[in-house]
Amino acid sequence: MRYCIIENNVVTNVIEISNDEDAKLFNAVYLGEEAAIGDVIIDGVVSGKSIQSDSALIANRVRETRNKLLADTDWWALTDHVMTPEQTAYRQALRDITTQDGFPNNVIYPPLP
Repeated sequence: MRYCIIENNVVTNVIEISNDEDAKLFNAVYLGEEAAIGDVIIDGVVSGKSIQSDSALIANRVRETRNKLLADTDWWALTDHVMTPEQTAYRQALRDITTQDGFPNNVIYPPLP
């Protein structure tokens, strides 16, 4: 039978499991044979498809992390502060994360200077 792994009310994986006991090991639930990755689950029922694919969700999480790291260093860019070359390079590397070869699945964040 097809069991689903659900994160944040969205099916993130579908696996074939032969019994309910094995499903419990994976925290998987049975939602019917037609349930698929990307389905939105509300109160244990498939209510439609997620608007975004898994890759898009991962990309959004990376961007959220990047944006937080940039916001944490915004004070470096105030008019009464002169950024060091290392600080400038760090912030540019954060902005360039989406152009990395591994984006969004294999992202390397720059070290804080």
